[in-house]
Amino acid sequence: MQIYKAPLNDIKFILNNFLDLSNNHSILSNSEFEISDLEMVIDQAAKICEETLLPINQSGDLEGCHFENGKVTTPKGFKEAYKSFGENSILIEWTSIIDETILKNILLFKSEIEKKISTNNVYLKSSYNSLLITYPIINNTQNKVLELKKIYQEINFIKKQVFNKWEIPVCYDLSFGSDLGYLEKSLSIDKKEIISLHSKKEYRVYNIGFLPGFLYLGGLDKKIHHPRKKNPKFNIPKGSVGIGGSQTGIYPNESPGGWHIIGNSPINLFDSEQSPPCFIKPGDKVSFISISLKEYELLKIQVESKLYVFNKTVTND
Repeated sequence: MQIYKAPLNDIKFILNNFLDLSNNHSILSNSEFEISDLEMVIDQAAKICEETLLPINQSGDLEGCHFENGKVTTPKGFKEAYKSFGENSILIEWTSIIDETILKNILLFKSEIEKKISTNNVYLKSSYNSLLITYPIINNTQNKVLELKKIYQEINFIKKQVFNKWEIPVCYDLSFGSDLGYLEKSLSIDKKEIISLHSKKEYRVYNIGFLPGFLYLGGLDKKIHHPRKKNPKFNIPKGSVGIGGSQTGIYPNESPGGWHIIGNSPINLFDSEQSPPCFIKPGDKVSFISISLKEYELLKIQVESKLYVFNKTVTND
């Protein structure tokens, strides 16, 4: 059985940390380019390679390309595989900003599409300001666009959506918060105040990416906004809580990274053996609960023993 996993960690490390696109993307020709959009493209490319191209890879090696009558044709199945992710997709975009109203509109639109179009016949991927709809085949693009417009126009955007609100324990001890000292000097804010500002806010999950289970959380207090590191670290410990620009997030696994680390959470945000592997979804809310080092060690034992139970509530906000 063939197995292939796209090297997403390596690719995103080069883009986000080595090339530091979050600070240098203005050099690209499209000034409205968003890093989250690029990550969505990379994630989808990985999915195509792993789920669509891998199964036909062996037959492609055996059959090879054909040259007949001056034309080159690909092995059986390749044309259909690539075509399904090009001509058969529709990308809908909203204003390129991080905004709760836009996110809720996208998620509500996605939900309505799932209700009215069989998920066996459509693949949906949402981001901060876009929704990608991919069909097995599109015979008439205009009809599909009109169908989507009709669904969108019939949506009651006043309708309350149901999300989960999660409490995530975080230890802000200096043994974990390796960048607290730097942020204290750079922001001219006391470490305790940084911790207080970070732990008292309620955050919205805007996207999941970079690493499987990495939550991009919006709502960070403007007082502690800070650009990513110019010189990223190669080994950020699992569970590290960081600040990157106007967002905060948690590293679900050990990884290279350029966010400023201020604490650590003992919980698992991504487990490939669970279904779904990432239980938190875009639109959900997250609040951080400050815990002591002793409490952290106790919770870590509970997590490792699979005895830890998340504190979760349902909200329509």
